[in-house]
Amino acid sequence: MEIDGPGAPSGPSSPLGWAAKAERAYGVELWREKHVQFIKAVASEDSTQSLELHAVQYLRMSAVYWALGAADLVDATSECFDRDALVAFIRSCAQPDGGFSGSPGRRSHVLYTLSALQILAMVDAFAEVSTSQGELRVAGGAPVAASGSPSHLHGLAEASEGTRFFDASLTAAYIASLQQPDGSFVGDLGGEVDTRFSYCALTACALLGKLDAVDVSAACDFVLSCQNFDGSFGATPGGESHGGQVFCCLGALSVGGRLGDVDADLVGWWLAERQCDSGGLNGRPEKQADVCYSWWDLSCMLMLGRESWISRSDLTRFILQCQDADAGGIADRPDDQADIYHTFFGLAGLAMLGHLAATGVPCQAISPVYAIPQRVVDSLGLPCQMLPPVPDSGEAPEHGFIRGRNLHDLAAAARRDVCVALGLAAAAE
Repeated sequence: MEIDGPGAPSGPSSPLGWAAKAERAYGVELWREKHVQFIKAVASEDSTQSLELHAVQYLRMSAVYWALGAADLVDATSECFDRDALVAFIRSCAQPDGGFSGSPGRRSHVLYTLSALQILAMVDAFAEVSTSQGELRVAGGAPVAASGSPSHLHGLAEASEGTRFFDASLTAAYIASLQQPDGSFVGDLGGEVDTRFSYCALTACALLGKLDAVDVSAACDFVLSCQNFDGSFGATPGGESHGGQVFCCLGALSVGGRLGDVDADLVGWWLAERQCDSGGLNGRPEKQADVCYSWWDLSCMLMLGRESWISRSDLTRFILQCQDADAGGIADRPDDQADIYHTFFGLAGLAMLGHLAATGVPCQAISPVYAIPQRVVDSLGLPCQMLPPVPDSGEAPEHGFIRGRNLHDLAAAARRDVCVALGLAAAAE
């Protein structure tokens, strides 16, 4: 689903119309060149703003992903990164069990495994498959046999000089080893269950073209069991509702083809309630707005087709106000220090709102499901379910989650969630 690409609508009710309106009304513009310089500084090993300082060592893989994603959004990847160096870094984090670590010499984790695959996809280090000849051509190497969909990675991925560094089947097997009997996933062997890892596992397997390596149906059933009475989702059944968990759960269901199993109005209402007076979005009730939820919440509304239920112009203004006018980059809130995490998600929010394209900024569309460029999702033919958008009424229905529901039943559901969380099985019945 391309939000801000060629041919996107630009009328007053479209994302592009809202973005243009926001810039005209508030006179705030995106400082692309400053952001590019900020990303370049973060990516430079010689800079005082290097990735080493922006993230502790074990998070380095994530920091590279955020920086690369930010650069791609403003169409500046070649300005900010050396492709061969990126591939070499990913190779240095490949582990014998098939997973990837956050930095060289550390243990595999499904989160960093997904980040590694996202980075490889963004720099086109996956396969180039010839549909006519039925073969896979890995980057820098000779063709190998391909099976199944020609749009997926099958076999061995290689570095630019042709040195094999991971086996897709082994990586898929590593991810499958993290699935639990109830369909959930742990982040690493012996780790805790969390719906974040359900998203990471399904998305990573989809990138590999090996969703059949895991039990997708059981994975989706577990995710659905984590939905709360308010429509939101938690990390586990009965867990606290949180915008980040909503993204992980809806993203997993989208990849697994089960997005239609959720009550889109109920979830959409909860998400619409996350918009604060500042125009920004928060992750939970009674919390301050934070730029990162311009991604976590808005991407969910796009998946559900409910993005018209928030004020897009107000959200655009909030993100733009969080820019650093001197050094570039985007912070969590106005006047705070910019960092690469919020820069990526702030730019992603602006891209989904249509602001980048509407104002003539060189940009790339981003997939609200995979958090990588839409062109990559399209070229790989990745599975992705999106619900059709509802008519643009300008706002969410008043107390939409109550409509057609019995308040007594809602209260009973809430009690059950609490009992499940406390392990009180008898009381939950």
